[in-house]
Amino acid sequence: MKKALLNIKVLPTFGLISVICLSLNLIFDFTFSTTSKSVNPINFQTEQTPVQFVESAFVKGIMFKHIQRTEKLSGIKDAMGSGVCVIDFNQDGYEDVFVVGGEGVTRRYGKQHWWNNPTGSKLYQNIAGQYFTDVTTLAGEAQLPGGYGCAVGDLNDDGYPELVYGKTNELILLTNINGKTFSRSTIGEIPKPYWPLSITIWDHNLDGKQDILVANFLDYENDIKIGNQEYGYETDSQFNAENYNGLRNAILLNSGTQANTPTPLFETLQLSSYDRTLSIIPKQIIAGNKSASSGYYIANGSGSNSDFIGFGDNQSSDLFTKLLSFKKSPNVQLSSIKVSDKTALLFIPFGGGSTQLHLAGEQVNKDRAWQLFATSDKDASVQSWGAIVEDLNNDGREDFIIAKGNAEPHIDTPYVPVGNVNSGRLQIANGRFESTLFSQFPTLKRSSRGIASADFDNDGKLDYAVNNNNGALSLYMNRTDTNNNWISFTCQPINLCNLVEFTLNTESNTQLATKTLVKPQPFLSSSQRRVHFGLGQFESNVSLKVTGPDNKNIFENLALNNIYQLSLAQGKIDIISKKTRSHTDSIEAGHYNFFAYIDLPVNELIPALSQTIDPSLSSLLTFARQLNHDKFVTVKTSQARSQEVITLISWLFNQMQRFPPSQQRGELYAMLIELISKTESDLFVEHLDYLIRSLPEPQFCQLTDNLNYWFWEEEVAPLNKPVLKSQLLHRALRTPFESETICALHALSASEDPTIGASLMAFLRQDQQNQHASNALIASVIRTIGFLKYRKALAPLTQICSNVNEPILKAECVVTLTKLDVKPGRIKSIVERTENDELVFRLHTDRLVLQNVFGPTITTESDPTKTSWVSTYLNSTLFSHFSIAHTIDIVSAATEQDKLRAISQLNRLRSEKDIERIILKMNQLGLPLSEDYSQLLLEHYPEQSWFIPYLTLQSLQSFFENQDLNQYSPAFRSAISKECRIRASLTEYCKQRFEPDMKYLRSGFSAILEDNPMALSYLMQSDSKVKKRVVINQLARAARNVHKEGLTEQSPQLTRIFEFLYLQHSYTGVSTNQVNNVWIASFIRYAQAKGYVLDSQWRQHYVLASKKTTDSLVL
Repeated sequence: MKKALLNIKVLPTFGLISVICLSLNLIFDFTFSTTSKSVNPINFQTEQTPVQFVESAFVKGIMFKHIQRTEKLSGIKDAMGSGVCVIDFNQDGYEDVFVVGGEGVTRRYGKQHWWNNPTGSKLYQNIAGQYFTDVTTLAGEAQLPGGYGCAVGDLNDDGYPELVYGKTNELILLTNINGKTFSRSTIGEIPKPYWPLSITIWDHNLDGKQDILVANFLDYENDIKIGNQEYGYETDSQFNAENYNGLRNAILLNSGTQANTPTPLFETLQLSSYDRTLSIIPKQIIAGNKSASSGYYIANGSGSNSDFIGFGDNQSSDLFTKLLSFKKSPNVQLSSIKVSDKTALLFIPFGGGSTQLHLAGEQVNKDRAWQLFATSDKDASVQSWGAIVEDLNNDGREDFIIAKGNAEPHIDTPYVPVGNVNSGRLQIANGRFESTLFSQFPTLKRSSRGIASADFDNDGKLDYAVNNNNGALSLYMNRTDTNNNWISFTCQPINLCNLVEFTLNTESNTQLATKTLVKPQPFLSSSQRRVHFGLGQFESNVSLKVTGPDNKNIFENLALNNIYQLSLAQGKIDIISKKTRSHTDSIEAGHYNFFAYIDLPVNELIPALSQTIDPSLSSLLTFARQLNHDKFVTVKTSQARSQEVITLISWLFNQMQRFPPSQQRGELYAMLIELISKTESDLFVEHLDYLIRSLPEPQFCQLTDNLNYWFWEEEVAPLNKPVLKSQLLHRALRTPFESETICALHALSASEDPTIGASLMAFLRQDQQNQHASNALIASVIRTIGFLKYRKALAPLTQICSNVNEPILKAECVVTLTKLDVKPGRIKSIVERTENDELVFRLHTDRLVLQNVFGPTITTESDPTKTSWVSTYLNSTLFSHFSIAHTIDIVSAATEQDKLRAISQLNRLRSEKDIERIILKMNQLGLPLSEDYSQLLLEHYPEQSWFIPYLTLQSLQSFFENQDLNQYSPAFRSAISKECRIRASLTEYCKQRFEPDMKYLRSGFSAILEDNPMALSYLMQSDSKVKKRVVINQLARAARNVHKEGLTEQSPQLTRIFEFLYLQHSYTGVSTNQVNNVWIASFIRYAQAKGYVLDSQWRQHYVLASKKTTDSLVL
């Protein structure tokens, strides 16, 4: 046995000097040859398999938001973020999650500070791989203090892992009590001040007990010594690590447990140098070799060189040591990765720059990252933080993901850090990496820090969690569509299994692959402790050779696609979880379940969602409509922001990724946009950012309508929503489609950010020089400049406006010049009003501003004539413009052909609501639909009902006389009947023509239903509650009779009945004695198939009261 001294000074806490002798039994140094053969002689690698992750935190029950600071981000303390640790604390085979919360907001009062901790840290238990539940109270508190890095390890050697995490001037130990509770204590006696970032669990002195390595970062003090904007000082450098003093890193040596308590004692050592350390990485973890010489790579931030500290002999001849000693640049962390079965080191730079990849054994200055496409210019432009290395698609090659996000505040809001999409690269042939094979849904731009990987649902595909600085936690579930095979192993006892070698062999004893069991500990975080082998298309059973510290075990005939639990002390192996089988059943059979979700409390909702099996697109759309009705139409807004509603919207959002764009997802996207907008929750800001980047034009324009409202309403997500401005502006400037630009400008016009105006000037210059921009776009740009009050545009705007002739352009010029404080007299000298402008000025939304400049508009007796500019604005996506164009198009049409074309143009609008707004406005301004239009609409559009309230009396009476109304749809008949009720001149006429004999109604109901449904439609609109009740109960009785005959809701008879019952929600008036579960179930299936919304109170009463519902929701 050889003895080696630590090559730095070691001091205990209270200044007592001691020298610790480390007994190292180091026989072999780790070496690597680039000419060595692969350990995988059998090619089980498959074709390139793309990987897709789906963000599922809210849906899985983790609604956690890291909050380091609720005010402006003031310095580097607000920028470093926190970690996430994977821990199977109850040893049930499913990985649980511990998330470190933000430490809080710092306020200075003299030399004292006080802390406001808004979220704290949370522990979530994994329930059978389906969802998570908050079990933080197992540690005795509803929330634990916030902090920075965390780590997991069995510190008392009882088989249950402990949690360690750090906050300013404190290390917190959560001792695991038999997987049932935790005991919280403060450990270590590190001299203050100290700021612990990453924490590493490692047996430093090789005594069989796990010790704790503490990476201390900076001596940070947010006060006048550094300078802070809050105190009137310049703050350009407060995010730079080199502007603060470094700290000494610490090692907490585990002295074993106290008498009658499971909590271990620790002796504190401090390293001699003052560094700015982000993480400490033991060399043996990187090497995956227990026989490698000991040492630590100290990954330091800017202002301190990264360094390698080695112990023992033969350090200078170790190629691994040479590389680590060479890498002095600032780094966040270091990971090992197999590249074409050769060991390589992945260095993650601190403060930005490209990822570096070095093959062990090559020249120390040879970075292969660019050659192997492991980095790019885009990656180098965004700061990198934690990284994980895993085989993400089970093809036998190791891939990696890097958490991305800048430290500085966003340019549009100082309250939010700059976010970015996490970077993933999959290894393909010849050790090259490919980024296009890695995808996430949705691609949320969050400012990620700590990252950890685990197979949370035990399906053999590695998932990952990310703690985002001042943002919601991300949980990305691996939903890769692959038939690649795999096998995974856990090992007990935890400490005995550390660095044990696992070798897979074929049944003929040919070696497949070799891995070492280590617990990856990325920056601030800790990943799962498993050995996972991706095997591609290799299909046969395998044998496993486990080489432990004292012996070898061989286990034969192991089936693939399973997770095995290995008991190293007993030499036993058992299956703990089988691969999750894909479900083939459909939710279509469970309508009760689907509607009942809306009313479930969150502790029942999340388990129910975890059991839901791939609903159809039509079912999801119906569900979204029902959710909107129940939670936003019929309840207060505060209730609509509940955790249940946010969970359901997130679930709907995630379901979208199952459907390709070819399946017409537009309507569901439109419904999701409406739901998200109505929540007014900052939890969806990143989702809105994703939608801005990805939606096609129709849905994008609906989104901008809602964003316009978000920007106008100051109380809606005030700290987060400004980040959407840059993405909107980017799309406005880069899209080749003018319609999208106009929509983006509509949203930006409400942002009240004058700086956007500078970017819009390019459109005005383009119009002058190249004539590329249409007048509709120029009008939209001018309108936006007015809302933004961008006064620097006044000179070019004046020049443009003095030459315009189109009425809409003139109107926008006048309104914008007024908003820029130009006097009315000056405006009239720039813009000349003519007779052709009068109708446009009357129709314009800012007609009062126009009247203030030019006086009242002049009403002319002659009909308006259509000019060429109208066609331009008919295709505009801005309502205030296309509504004017459609109105003029309608009123100026002279021939029947022109009128039909005008109606056809109107019907092409995005929504029927827009059509109704235009027709209503025409009526309000004294421009009703003419008799000719009424006749044409009734003749050519018999299945539409939006125009019926605006038809002339003469056309309606003529229609009644000449048409058999029983041939029309129930909705059309209902709309006609409504006119009979509200138009006094039609009341008596309709009564005589349509109302049946009430005595005959009871005796001859079936005949009336079959031959004269218009009579029933008329009675359903009656002011007489008695008559309506009679019809409704007769319909319910008829439905029961149809069911007795064995017919279903697909039968024409039952469909006709249900159509009547649904109109005006008449089903809610059915008497209790007419109700049974058979026809209720049939009616709900019918409503869902049609996409109808049901009354919430009725649904809750009948659906939730049903025993079938209760039984179907039992998990």
